[in-house]
Amino acid sequence: MLFSLPITTIIEIYHGLKKRKKVKASEESIRYSSNKPPIVKREEALEKDTLFDDWKQFITLYPEEKIVHAYRDVNALYNADEIWDARKGIIVNHRGDLVLTNRRLAYLEYRYEKASFTLKMKLISVLAFLFFMIAIIGVIASGLLLIPIALICLILLSKILKRFERPPVGYSIMGFETLLKNIVETRWDTSLKDFLEIGTIHRKSPILVHFRNIQEANEFRKNLSYLVYDAQHHPKEIIQYSVVTRFDLGKDNTISVQCPYCGASAPLRSKESKVTCNYCGKQYIIPRKILDLIG
Repeated sequence: MLFSLPITTIIEIYHGLKKRKKVKASEESIRYSSNKPPIVKREEALEKDTLFDDWKQFITLYPEEKIVHAYRDVNALYNADEIWDARKGIIVNHRGDLVLTNRRLAYLEYRYEKASFTLKMKLISVLAFLFFMIAIIGVIASGLLLIPIALICLILLSKILKRFERPPVGYSIMGFETLLKNIVETRWDTSLKDFLEIGTIHRKSPILVHFRNIQEANEFRKNLSYLVYDAQHHPKEIIQYSVVTRFDLGKDNTISVQCPYCGASAPLRSKESKVTCNYCGKQYIIPRKILDLIG
């Protein structure tokens, strides 16, 4: 047991070196000002099923907008003060889902149920803590002989406390959202390990995101690079029309419709569904039921 510490340390160093190699291979910054599209395989698999049911309370999809990817359990730093503190070593642990649509990037922070500790849970926690403290006192009194026992107690205590962690049940707030056309680059942050930095046009400070593993972070960068290029170089014009809800039927069977924008009344002379108002110049839609009244 006494030789277990150096062996585990060597294993951690080995995995750390492998992780650093993966990060170094992806350290280059992806900028989106180039006219050449990134060579990335496009993935269209919708992942709305991975989100909690209340996501629609925070995200309203535009016409032709769809959720393309959703990344679970992401830590995001988006306030300037939090980023400043994080660079000093004080990292705020936000947890939430990062939602990537074909038009924007949004972050939904988790909502947790209030903790309700039963008497049994409280007794287990107190006994585990006392057991650990007795082991620590034994190590101080007897020297190095009880170090393995103290380590076992620490592992048991951490596992017991982990059972009391509350899983998320929904979302509390939308942390941030930004249009894909406003994103200029993504790169690995130089001062915070394994944090991706997302630079945008309208934000003075960047957005920092931390994923569960490096593979997921690299997958996010690839998917984001394609969608950002598509949003910046192939913008889709979205035209929205209001529908007429009020009309008048005259004695001579003439029909007058009221513009939903300015309220001006105009006679309906044709069966064209799209009409341009003579007063405000905006277009609106005539329902089919009204058009069928024209003789």
